[in-house]
Amino acid sequence: MNSSNNPPKKVFSLSLLKPSPKVGGSSQPSSSQSSQPPPSILSFFKAKPITSSSSQSSQTSQSSQTSPLSQKATTSTTTTTTKSSTTIGVKRPISDIIDNEDDFSYLENEQEDYYSSPFDYFNNSTRNNSNTNTNDNVNINRNSNINNSNNKINVKDNDPYEKYEDLGDGAYKIGNYKVKFPFKPYACQASMMSRILEGLDKKENCLLESPTGTGKTLSLLCSSLAWQEENKKKNQRDLEEKRKLSLDSKQRMIEKKQLIEAAAATTASSTSSSPSKTSPIKQEGTTTTTTTTTTTMTTTKSISPIKQELQVRTPSISPIKNEELDLDSYKYEKGLQTDYCGTGVGKFEPKKIPKIINKKPRYGSSSSSQSTTLAKTQNDELINYENDGTQKFIKKKSPTIFFCSRTHSQIKQLTGELKKTPYRPNMVVLASRDHYCINPILKDVPKKLEKCKKLLIDHGCRFKKTEQQSSLAKSSEFMGGGRKEVWDIEDLMEAGRANCECPYFASREMIEKADLIFCPYNYLIDPQIRRNFGDKVSGSIVIFDEAHNIEDALMETSSFDSSLEELIEHCYQHFKDCIMNSRTMGMISNEKALAIHYFYKLIESIIAWINKKVQTLKPIDFEKHQNVWKGEKILIIFQEFGLNEGNYHDFRDHLSILFDDTDGTSEGGNGKEGGGAALLIASKGKASIGGNQLKIDPIPQRALILLESLEKVISMVFQNKGWIDDYRLVLQKASSFQANGGKRTLQGTKWNYQFGIWAMSPRIAFSSLAQETRSVVLTSGTLSPLYSFPMELAAKFPIAAEMGNLPDIAQRAWIGTLSHGTKGTKLICTHGPSEGLDFQDSLGETILQHIELIPNGVLCFFPSYGFLEKLLSRWDETGILKKINSKKRYFYEPKNQREFVQTLDNYREEIKQHPNKGAILFAVCRGKVSEGIDFSDEYARGVIVVGIPYPSLVDLRIVLKKEHNDTNKKGITGGDWYKLQAYRALNQALGRCIRHKNDYGSILLIDERFTQMGNWNSLSKWTRSCIKNNRNLNTSLLSLKSFYDSKKQI
Repeated sequence: MNSSNNPPKKVFSLSLLKPSPKVGGSSQPSSSQSSQPPPSILSFFKAKPITSSSSQSSQTSQSSQTSPLSQKATTSTTTTTTKSSTTIGVKRPISDIIDNEDDFSYLENEQEDYYSSPFDYFNNSTRNNSNTNTNDNVNINRNSNINNSNNKINVKDNDPYEKYEDLGDGAYKIGNYKVKFPFKPYACQASMMSRILEGLDKKENCLLESPTGTGKTLSLLCSSLAWQEENKKKNQRDLEEKRKLSLDSKQRMIEKKQLIEAAAATTASSTSSSPSKTSPIKQEGTTTTTTTTTTTMTTTKSISPIKQELQVRTPSISPIKNEELDLDSYKYEKGLQTDYCGTGVGKFEPKKIPKIINKKPRYGSSSSSQSTTLAKTQNDELINYENDGTQKFIKKKSPTIFFCSRTHSQIKQLTGELKKTPYRPNMVVLASRDHYCINPILKDVPKKLEKCKKLLIDHGCRFKKTEQQSSLAKSSEFMGGGRKEVWDIEDLMEAGRANCECPYFASREMIEKADLIFCPYNYLIDPQIRRNFGDKVSGSIVIFDEAHNIEDALMETSSFDSSLEELIEHCYQHFKDCIMNSRTMGMISNEKALAIHYFYKLIESIIAWINKKVQTLKPIDFEKHQNVWKGEKILIIFQEFGLNEGNYHDFRDHLSILFDDTDGTSEGGNGKEGGGAALLIASKGKASIGGNQLKIDPIPQRALILLESLEKVISMVFQNKGWIDDYRLVLQKASSFQANGGKRTLQGTKWNYQFGIWAMSPRIAFSSLAQETRSVVLTSGTLSPLYSFPMELAAKFPIAAEMGNLPDIAQRAWIGTLSHGTKGTKLICTHGPSEGLDFQDSLGETILQHIELIPNGVLCFFPSYGFLEKLLSRWDETGILKKINSKKRYFYEPKNQREFVQTLDNYREEIKQHPNKGAILFAVCRGKVSEGIDFSDEYARGVIVVGIPYPSLVDLRIVLKKEHNDTNKKGITGGDWYKLQAYRALNQALGRCIRHKNDYGSILLIDERFTQMGNWNSLSKWTRSCIKNNRNLNTSLLSLKSFYDSKKQI
């Protein structure tokens, strides 16, 4: 392999830690070093000290060119120098390296073009060190179609990852770890677990696609929990080792001290007992010295010099009691240095100051009342130092595992999979008030957040317990080893009703002791919510399941949207009314009054800007106008609002004051959970602290929630000014019609104004999360193509792979394409052809003939609600819908959540009641049916997809995102991104068919574009291995019938 294609090797010299000279664009080690791997930076700091300024590596490389005599001299000099350095024992500090101008820049600064190519995110071996060639590669990759074979990611071979050793008793050795698994792992499961363990070991991010039905969730849980379990054991071993070393060190200190005292006592005894045989002159000198010593001893109450010195030394300066020393670093010129006085007692005087290994707080530095002092070591482990100098090491905490999914129904499936594993960690399931609330008063309230907070302020909630009253969080029932050691939302709600305690707040209190936390995406990607976890996120392991939507979720949490009406009615008017009410303003603190004035002025300036700019909006459609600002222009607009880089922190400070409850909110209020700018008002209209009181809320929760969302985005903008081009400020104006005498007329026109700050890139939110964690694992059954994620998220994913399905997938899944329907009508589901009645009628007849062959339930997906409604209307007119209903009762996916739940229940019940006939559910891609719901076995024996679900270009966000990617030189093009969105939604719908290892079913892809093999590269890996290209209706029907006939024989 050409060396120019390899990444530069960083070779270090033990003497100066300098990179060796580059040869041919890469650093090569000298011949004498080639047999050994280069030492790491950490090994350098653990190595023995180096004192010579000449490099040892350079000496070695020149040795072949010198005479034997010079070689001998060089060796002798080096040996002498090293010996002297070792004797001193001073290890070279990092400051010396910096002072000597050693170049470490290459360790921190990546090449400018590192992210230019999709391959660079996954395989560094494809990097080209030539700037010219790299730029050429950028142009090729950006202008080529995403299906080009040159854009395939080079991932490591699966064979090494699929290997494992059966240890017995349900345990398997995968990599260097013992993983407990409920059954013998499949090759794809072993491969996935091996990659996850590697990523956690190396603190690297993982990007793994694994089809549904391959045990993906079990692999994620078992591998991550096995790593966490081993990490806890390692921390315990490290703790015991440190304690042992500390005790050994202390024992050596005691022994050293005893030897010194023994030697001093022996010398003193022999001197005092032996008769004087010195000359008169020496005797006179001795007498003088003795007299002086005696005088000194008299002033110190006749205490021996050794005891006197030990008493005079305070604990704060004692080298033995206060500092753990490298005793070998002492240097004595003539053994023990002594100053023999009349007593002949030797005085301990080391010539060199010893190197302090672990520097402890000096005694006396804190108040005498404190018994212990806490300090941090380099690896962030806390150590207690008692006053007697004893070290008390505290075990390092193992990383918390956050297992995130998009919906609560998916989280319920995750806890169900955890029950199958042998692992029983302390866990908690986090959910919103909408799912956890058990208060009958809020039973029928659709969005409980605002109502719950208001209830806590106004009257209090009888289910909200104080920390002292709380019992669910402290109960061992929901901990590892308890009766409910693995539980879900329903279990905690049931216990909450039984104990009359709110499960929402109980789950929050369980976070501190949890090793495994199940939660939705936004709990971690939203920085405001993430702050509530405290230090649990730091160094954690974050797993995003069903991560195909993570990019959209990240952009959404980085954006802000509000109508002008909301700003006026829910914010501006309330702040104005509060300021105008002198009685209210007189009762609140000065800080809160200042905060109310601040937001009144801020919202007023935003409203004034909107009213000024609506006159300049550009018309883009009938009674629809808009304008978009980007880049530095956004900062100029913020300046008009009164916000800039120097004062945007005031926004958060004032908002936190409004959330403060010190002015008198409901008991147990804790800031954002139960807080608000509430006041206690006496029932007779006077302020009072006791007696009958009414609570008023001058600033409603809706206003605070809106401001909180705005503050989050404002902070993101100023904290990431380098990415200001990733934002768009949008102002839209559109008309709506109001009822006027029962008729919709132009006379009832109302203009709606929408104000938004939109993030066009997910990297803004992802970067703030990734820098806090140990590893982020993105996994789903529909991530392909993988290369877009590291480019969109601006993060490295060194471990990336598309896992295959189970070996028998081709026998369990029938996947066919279809380009022509009845009467030979070409089926192209784009805007123009799909408007034709012939197309609509042929499509209906084609679906009808296929569902006659499919048993049980069928899911039929369309690109959009509009497309579905148009077809159902036509089929109802022509009688095709009636024919479909006679074969299988039809249902269609509604937009309303309550209606959807009822529709889904009716669909399942119909299949149970009539298993042979079954039912068909018409749905849309990106809808509720397409993901998050388990349609296993008879509930989705067949899946039909009509068309490719490209996002609507009427949506301004889609248009702006495409434009943004086209201008971003280091990302994927707008066209590539647009196609990725379509095929990911398509792949997600296809995943409804095969849900477990024994499941089977058929997938029909209706559109002429599906017969083009170039488009197959955008499908998931497992579907590409099963697909059959059926261009006409008869071929498709015969193949499908053969597939289901074979299943009847089994």
